[in-house]
Amino acid sequence: MDETNLREALHDLATAPLPPSDRVRISAARARGVRTRRVRRAGAVAAVAATCVAIAGVGYAATDSGSPSNRHNPVAAPGISSGPDIREAGVLSLRRDASFGWLPAGYRESGLSVQLSPNRDRHRWTLSAAGPGFHMGPADAPVRLIVGSPQRGAAVPRDAVRITVNRMHGYWINQPGRGTATLTWALPSGAWATLDVGPEVSKDVPTIIRIALNVRFSARDAAPGAAPSTGVMQPADAGPVRFPARIAGLTKTFQTTGLFATLSGSGISSFGGDLDGGTAPGAKGLSIEVTPKAEADDVSHDGSLARTTIEGHTVFHTTSGYPTYWISDVQGYAIRVTSTPDAFTRLQRAGGIKAVISGLAVPTKSKAVLNPFE
Repeated sequence: MDETNLREALHDLATAPLPPSDRVRISAARARGVRTRRVRRAGAVAAVAATCVAIAGVGYAATDSGSPSNRHNPVAAPGISSGPDIREAGVLSLRRDASFGWLPAGYRESGLSVQLSPNRDRHRWTLSAAGPGFHMGPADAPVRLIVGSPQRGAAVPRDAVRITVNRMHGYWINQPGRGTATLTWALPSGAWATLDVGPEVSKDVPTIIRIALNVRFSARDAAPGAAPSTGVMQPADAGPVRFPARIAGLTKTFQTTGLFATLSGSGISSFGGDLDGGTAPGAKGLSIEVTPKAEADDVSHDGSLARTTIEGHTVFHTTSGYPTYWISDVQGYAIRVTSTPDAFTRLQRAGGIKAVISGLAVPTKSKAVLNPFE
């Protein structure tokens, strides 16, 4: 493993968000599985190597004020937050507490996600942005803002260059020109913000700094002295996301550990989340994605899938590997269910795919759905 790969693996191990459900095809899912195994192996190697290898220094880092400093604050890299704002009316919710005030031409906000830690006592929140034609979830977007508190045991890399973002101290974790550019900075609440910008968006330091400087947070995390009209997210735009539908009955067997929503224009396109039903928290579960039928992937021509009918609905499913089911049309929505074998066994005991189909409900507009599974 060379120096650059070691740096990237160490950073991924410390800061990468747990992936929420994404829209995938079978071939893409298999490819992602291979990549995941490679990243995990690289992360394990990096975690060991980092204890005895000092990564080489990086070059100049632009700042919004002052000069960069090589002094290091002994804080940990941003990870999963313990903030109190992830529940509304007693259920896990997906809040909107930040927005991008400026993005390069052609880019727009594309998704939101929240993911609980394996012990369910902390969480990580992500806002993503992408260009036209992007149809993946927040974890795969080329621009990601991740908010969380310092993660215990994940030290800032030694070559991280200190910067200032809106009067708050931070670090360049990885500068442009070395893959995905990453900078992180403290927030007034004690949480940390991490901005990831892919090279396809920009390799330009001032552009990435501009994105960071123009992030608008809710009042709790707004920069000191931020103008209420431009630097603070307006109360009407903040708060919990309202989902257009729910799948009831699953929380008798599973617990919600993550939620996501992809954004289209002013509303939600696809949405869903992760549910944990295994004995080891976070280790065994299933993911469900709900998409308007008109926007869903057409898997009917995938010859590797089996076809059946459940409750009068056409259903396609895998015949090997992790069980994955596509239900083509339920009240105007397509549903994808991906599960570990253990969790699928538990789902079968709870009624299986039939229970997912019968559980989908589209409430009246007057009733807010804060969690699509509860």
